[in-house]
Amino acid sequence: MSRYVKIGFIGVGGFVSAHHLATARDSKLMKIHALADLDTTKLKYNSEKIDVAYTSTDYRQLLNDPDIDIIVIGTRQNMHAKLILETLDKEKWVFCEKPMANTFEESMQILEAVKNTSCKLAIGFNRRFAPAYRLARELIQNTKRPWFVNYRMMNQSSHVFFDSYYKNESRILYEGCHILDLARWLFREDPVEVFMTGDRLLNNCCILSFEDGSQFQFMCGSIGATSFWKENIEIFGQDKTIAINDFVDMRVRGFESECDRLFEPYRGEHGAEIMKYGFDFYEMYQAYRSHEYIVPEFIVDWKQYGVADVKPKRPTPLPFDINKYHKENEELKAFVPNKGWYESLEHFAKCFLNNSEPDNANAVDGAKSTRMALSLLKSLEEKRPITFIEY
Repeated sequence: MSRYVKIGFIGVGGFVSAHHLATARDSKLMKIHALADLDTTKLKYNSEKIDVAYTSTDYRQLLNDPDIDIIVIGTRQNMHAKLILETLDKEKWVFCEKPMANTFEESMQILEAVKNTSCKLAIGFNRRFAPAYRLARELIQNTKRPWFVNYRMMNQSSHVFFDSYYKNESRILYEGCHILDLARWLFREDPVEVFMTGDRLLNNCCILSFEDGSQFQFMCGSIGATSFWKENIEIFGQDKTIAINDFVDMRVRGFESECDRLFEPYRGEHGAEIMKYGFDFYEMYQAYRSHEYIVPEFIVDWKQYGVADVKPKRPTPLPFDINKYHKENEELKAFVPNKGWYESLEHFAKCFLNNSEPDNANAVDGAKSTRMALSLLKSLEEKRPITFIEY
């Protein structure tokens, strides 16, 4: 067994290059061996920054390479199932971005393929590895149920305006699947019934009902102020409450010997200031300085599309001057919280080296997340709750 894992990437677009490539490059467990993408510009850009054995516009070259241990799939979602099946057929471990599959049929094909191989499949539901969420799950587990959980994932989406692949895809499947998986992971079981209102593409309110009366209420949408942070979760149990604002600010109530926590953003960017000044600094810095992290051609002029872009203001002076703080890590492409990207891929590589079972979401988890999303879309269409049937 080698002392590190050789990684091959299929699809090296914005998300993969911003997160997974950097994780593998900096890891003591991984070595990036090859990159594949149809866009030669992306291959050139990334290979100039990272030492790789080769690049290719034909992903099959990577699948046939005996030196590669793990394939990371970061293509558009309509290619995920096909590439998972082909990679498992070549007896390689697979780390695939979400969702695992777009349809029930694709899910079943992957489940069957996993039965016939010793290789492991991980789906990139990174929120299972977010430090704030892992602590919340640990704290709430011994609290008497039922629990009521509110989750909000709401932010302006540029897909609405641009001719993007995702413009005509349902957000509850391509992004909401993250939170559907999180609900199962938090409760350690499947919901018995799901219900959704809203529209088919962008804005939805969902209720996941569990056997003991617990409820997971999920608002997933693409509206709201451009300067407001994207996600929060509130967990209510008997005399216990946990609230986490955008993975950074954690409030715990009703727990003996526990206190509120703050978590540094991704790669520690301005972590010291957040630990000193709290969530106010994180929110203000994100609102006023996020543009410094975005390549100019990808900055959205919201006003051009009739969307107000108003910065937040406090009624009393803040203990810091946000104008004095700027981008520190030049390679960062966004100022974002720690959602578990680094931890999830690093853990998967460690399990490969140890030949152990990963804690990552597996094929069954991926299939159930897709099934929940499709069930919610059916609920929307038929205007009624849908019973969630376990595979």
